[in-house]
Amino acid sequence: MISADILKIRRRLGLMIAALAITCGSILVVYCILMILHGVDPAAHGPAGGFNGFQGGAMALAHLVPIASILLGAAAGAGDTASGVFRSLVATGRSRASLFLARVPAGLMLVIPLAAVAFAMVAFVGKAFADGGPTPSWTLILETGLWIELQAVMLYLLANGFASLTGSRFTTVGVLLALVLVATPLIEQISWMPNLRQAVLGVPLDQLRPKGLDAGVGGSSVLVMTVTAICIDLVAWAALSIGIGCWRTTKRDA
Repeated sequence: MISADILKIRRRLGLMIAALAITCGSILVVYCILMILHGVDPAAHGPAGGFNGFQGGAMALAHLVPIASILLGAAAGAGDTASGVFRSLVATGRSRASLFLARVPAGLMLVIPLAAVAFAMVAFVGKAFADGGPTPSWTLILETGLWIELQAVMLYLLANGFASLTGSRFTTVGVLLALVLVATPLIEQISWMPNLRQAVLGVPLDQLRPKGLDAGVGGSSVLVMTVTAICIDLVAWAALSIGIGCWRTTKRDA
């Protein structure tokens, strides 16, 4: 079933092109422009790589990868319902819970490599096109890569579960993009409700941002969370996403 679910997502050509364009495509275009500008006028435009180039690319991916994960998660979670094949799948006698749970590894097997390829481009440019300037350490590269992958995984799980709940890909994409791009940054600035804002998914993820990326980047106003609190938050969000999606799939009318 996992292979079948992977094939379902991969066959959505428009979706895959959009996910690639948002991640790898965006990074490639930006770096090409920076390289051209540096080649034309090195005095006015710094190198595309080096620490600054790596920092900028990594922070950009931290916003772009979750968007791609939401698109893929929404398609995986609501695809069978929207296409009308859910009834046929149930008629085969397969467990409804297994139908949902198969979507989790299937989507992650696409999301994780996609984020890895995009980040590999950022790391390569950061190391290879520094033009003699400072470059990111391998430790920072590893930490940043794992941080971006964690965001990809968490947002995919959330989108998959929410899409299974609503049965609508477009509703899921709209709501979660609003949550990630609009609501979370606003909630982070509300200083009089620290406990509530730290429960928002984007806050513990932001707390895990490698310290080496903070140079010149404004931090959030969220109080520092303990490792235990961060782990509890992330596990709770993952469990909630999977649990609510599995519950809705088992209760949905065929």
